[in-house]
Amino acid sequence: MDSSRVDQQDKHNIRNRVSNLGGPVYDTLTKRISRPIAKLLQSFSFSPIWLTIISVLFSILAVMTLFGPSTVALPLSGLCFLFSAIIRTVVAEYAQQQDPPPAFLALFNGVSDVLRFCLFFSGLGIFLFQQHTEQLYLFAVIIYAALGLFVTGKVGNEIWDKEQQLLAGDAETETKGNNWLPYLKMFFGLEQQDTAALIAAIFCIANLPVPLFWLAAGAGLFITLGLVSAGRKRKAGFAMPDPFYFYMAGIILLCVLIYHMDLQTIAQSLQEVGWGVLWAFATAATWVLVNTWALSVLLKHQVPFRTVLYVELTGNAYNNILPLAGLGGEPYKVKVLSEHIGVDRAGRAVIQNRLIHSMTGLMFTAIMVFMSLLLVELESKLFTFLLIGGCIALVFSLSIGFVVMSSAPGRFSGYLLKKLKFLKEYKDEPLPKPDFLSAVFWQLMGRTCNLIEIYAIYVLLGFSPGLADLILVSTFLSITGAVFFLIPQGLGVNEASISTAFSILGYATTLGLSFGLIRRARVVVWALLGVALHLWMTLLSSRE
Repeated sequence: MDSSRVDQQDKHNIRNRVSNLGGPVYDTLTKRISRPIAKLLQSFSFSPIWLTIISVLFSILAVMTLFGPSTVALPLSGLCFLFSAIIRTVVAEYAQQQDPPPAFLALFNGVSDVLRFCLFFSGLGIFLFQQHTEQLYLFAVIIYAALGLFVTGKVGNEIWDKEQQLLAGDAETETKGNNWLPYLKMFFGLEQQDTAALIAAIFCIANLPVPLFWLAAGAGLFITLGLVSAGRKRKAGFAMPDPFYFYMAGIILLCVLIYHMDLQTIAQSLQEVGWGVLWAFATAATWVLVNTWALSVLLKHQVPFRTVLYVELTGNAYNNILPLAGLGGEPYKVKVLSEHIGVDRAGRAVIQNRLIHSMTGLMFTAIMVFMSLLLVELESKLFTFLLIGGCIALVFSLSIGFVVMSSAPGRFSGYLLKKLKFLKEYKDEPLPKPDFLSAVFWQLMGRTCNLIEIYAIYVLLGFSPGLADLILVSTFLSITGAVFFLIPQGLGVNEASISTAFSILGYATTLGLSFGLIRRARVVVWALLGVALHLWMTLLSSRE
């Protein structure tokens, strides 16, 4: 085959990654606006990523406009959202003119498209909740936002896989789906997003927010189920359920908790916390630094600490976002670290670090359980349950320790890296005992730093906690995290465990839910911080 023809095909595939064009609305309306703007931008040398950011900002402006005092707030919000989609179309037009488009743009556009639609329709649901004061809207918003985050991760995974195929020189294949899938994808901004935005604007101008919201919520549910079922092969015998169902189980549990709580008390407590919540968010810096040092120990300090810190912040952000059982950022960590010490050593260190992370989690759980049994008076049944759970956690922790010290992590790392075509030959090196013990010590210290966050949130909620208060909350968080590890980020489970601990300590369970929501917000803020840091470094490197 002619090489020039292959190059043209590769360029076509690359352009398709960042384009989201087509459809009757685009042909008759959108392109008449987007193409002239894209041509005008040709004279400026800047990354189209900035245009995508502007598009996201207009979606945020659309949400903010919803809650304005003006009687035309709803139509203005719809028009802002439509303008956001038009700017996103300009991004696709402008990126097609670059040769080739920035590689990171495909991933960033795909994720931001879903988030923009998720933000707008979630804001619309909150707007309806304020207007009608019906909890049904609140639960629908929680479920819709959860579906949106799941779809974000799915889209990110698929784009990542396509990027790897293109880098490996493999042909890009089209995914065949149901005929109704493209139309439902509109409501998550995956296909013909200008069409979906125009429909939303028309509904807003016609003052029909209720049918628009339920149409989007229903479409979001069907598209998510379609994405979950797509690509799953039927297997004989028992097959592990998709992580999505554990994820939704946690969301439903969170809705049940909120249903049985006094929302006014929760809102009042969170309002009283105010900007002081930033102090609770800041406490996460303590264990981030300590855990970074633990990874640096496994890397034998051959990678600059600043780079390791960057890897921890950005990699763990993707671990929290991508629906891969908290492992979505590990390949990314290997990729960045491999630039300093090689792929085999980076892969081995990352896998060892992950195993030690699991080991210290179970060990810390056992320590907190035994301290709770000593410090807090508990009912006999709960005492027995915690005692058994603590012993089991300790046994599993020691078992993982033996695995880490064996050659298993090395063999698994070599197998995985070969499968991913990161390398052809792999040289195994056992983990020295001093490095293992040092990494375990620092990761245990990092987990102990979580007590600082618990103390800060107690103070923000107006309490003066004692050691028993800190230990019991940490115990329930640790043991439920170990038991319900299949539920991503312990959604719903963590909030229930904190409320249970508050009940035992004699505090209002409603404040326990406020406690859990503050911790949940901290996870989101640090995840966004990590993604923003990755984006910023990508923009800087693109200018060099």
